[in-house]
Amino acid sequence: MERKSVKMMPGRILVRRKDPDKVTEGGIVIPDVSKKTLNEGTVVEAGLPQEESWSPDAPKVQKGDYILFAPMGGVDVQINGEDLLVISHHDVFMVLE
Repeated sequence: MERKSVKMMPGRILVRRKDPDKVTEGGIVIPDVSKKTLNEGTVVEAGLPQEESWSPDAPKVQKGDYILFAPMGGVDVQINGEDLLVISHHDVFMVLE
């Protein structure tokens, strides 16, 4: 079913994972079975941080941010035919600029 918009719950972030490279710089093609899952991606939508763990000085994750997150965290979801990942604000290590 197609969704027009997604509204994330507090403490949750919807991420589009970065696809691993299919060809190395030297031109070697990497087969699908050898690709590792990357723990970085772009924020599609972000809920507000949970109040009990949030401080006003803490950096906020926003839509469009490129983040590095915990490799084993999150839940895989499919929205509008796209594979995405829902993670906790606590799973974000840093925003990469």
